[in-house]
Parts: sequence; structure tokens; C-alpha cells
Amino acid sequence: MNVAAITGGMSSIGRYIIDLLIEREWRVKVLTRRDIAAWHPHVEIIQGDIRDESVIELLIEGVDAVFHCAAEFSQLDQIWDINVHATEIILKVANKSSINYFCYIGSAGVLGACSDEWVNESTPCHPRDTYEKSKYTAEQLVISYGLVAKVCVLRPVFVVNSQRPGFVVYPIRYGFIDRLKVLLKGKEQAHIVHAMDVASAAVFFLDKPLQQPECFYVSCDEDELNTVAGIVAYYRYLQNGERGGIKLPFSFPRVFFHWVRKILRGPSLHGRTRFSSAKITTYGFKFPLGFRGAIKEIMMNQRR
Repeated sequence: MNVAAITGGMSSIGRYIIDLLIEREWRVKVLTRRDIAAWHPHVEIIQGDIRDESVIELLIEGVDAVFHCAAEFSQLDQIWDINVHATEIILKVANKSSINYFCYIGSAGVLGACSDEWVNESTPCHPRDTYEKSKYTAEQLVISYGLVAKVCVLRPVFVVNSQRPGFVVYPIRYGFIDRLKVLLKGKEQAHIVHAMDVASAAVFFLDKPLQQPECFYVSCDEDELNTVAGIVAYYRYLQNGERGGIKLPFSFPRVFFHWVRKILRGPSLHGRTRFSSAKITTYGFKFPLGFRGAIKEIMMNQRR
């Protein structure tokens, strides 16, 4: 039985990766700081700090694949330590192991400021804040480290699921503030992608050839409805039993909110920009849910 190690296994993406690996009859070693019990006979919980090399050695011992999903988002004093230095430790230990696959879950946010209509993996990145810089530094470490294993870096866009619906909360609540937000920024790109789709991409490359470390955006931006107003429109369409057509709610031109936000907080980063998924689909990957399936999955779980 193959064995995988996962950091950030309790994250939305990590939990889906675990489920997908169990479906493939893999054993999974999960690193977490919390004291939790294993919920499946094929899951082994390793409690410890990701910055502790001895813990990482225990995690990676005897595994075939590593999925590095853990990241710090909010605690500024720990972002660099966890996102970069811990990644260095994991790479150091992995390099001495016999793994054959290493997947790093990065972020599309590393792109930084950009006004291009479409971006892909060859578009230069200009990360701006501490989080973006730490994630970009970490992914470049992964790519350049020289692991003998197959290496894959994923850059998902705005990850959602039923527990963290993101912009999908607007049509779920659709109160006055939600309607106002849709009116103002309805035509901006929403960039949502379901955590299941990201996890599926991570597992997809387990048995696909990669001649060198590769980086992929994981995005559903090709769907023209993947905007703030499009989310509301498709949610309503599903509420109506997929009858009556998809009707976008009225919203101001995108340039209006662009200038409002520029005056108040600075320019919008990606309100116009869309992230291409052409590279990952060229490799044969198909999104299990896609944009519309993501909305449907969140709606179904909201009804439970």
C-alpha cells in the first residue's frame, strides 16, 4: 500500500486530498498541531510543529508522496517562519527520503499587482505583501531545490467550499449589504475554485509524467459566469430549478468600482484579470466540479 504525507491536512484542500487518497487505497500520514484522533484506519495522525525537523522526519519516513498544504495567512510574526523556513525543512528531509512525488499548494496571489486581461504561468510575478512574498519564495524553493522526485506546484485562485463559501455567501444571505456589494462590484472577476478541484489537481499528477518541476494555475476563470454578479445569477438559476435562464443582476460598470476602491484603498489587483487554466488542462486534467459545480455543491450543503 502506498503512503502519503500531508501537511495542512485539516485545511479544506488537505481534507479532500486525504479523501481522494483513501479512495485510491493509500495510507495517509497527517501532520497537525491539534490533538485529534484518526477518523479512518488508513489515516495516521502525527501531532507536532511543522518547524520541528524531527517531526518532519517522522512524517516523511517511509512515504511515497508529500503534499505540502500548510500555510500561515494572518499572524505576521509567523508567516515567514512557517511558509518559508518550514518549507526548507520539509525539502531537506524529503531530499534524503525515497519519495517519488512532491506537491506544493501555493497561491495565485503571488502574481501581485497585474492589469493584464489574462495571465498564465509565464506572466511575471510581483508579490506585494508579506504573505504573497512568503508563498512566492517558498514555491521557488520547491522548484529550484533539485528533488529527485517529481515536483508539482499548484497556484489555486480563491478556494471555496460549503464551510468557506467566499463570494457565494452573497446570494445565500442576499441582505441589503450583499445587494450593495453586487451592485458595486458585480462585474469584477470572482476567481472562485472549489477545494475539491484543487485537491483533484494535486492527486492527478501522482501518476502523470513531469519531466521537470512544473507550476500550474488552478482556476475556473474560463467560465464567463465566474464574476460576483455571475455567482448570484447562477445561484438564483439553481434555486429556480434550472428554469428561466441565467439572468445577471444589474451592477455598475467595472471601472466604477475600480475608481471608488482606488480612491479609498488603492487599485484592485485582479478585478479585471483572469487566470488561465490552459496549461493544466493541456496535461489532461478535468475539473470534477468547475465553477458551476462548485456553486451547486455549496447550495446543496447549505440546505442540509
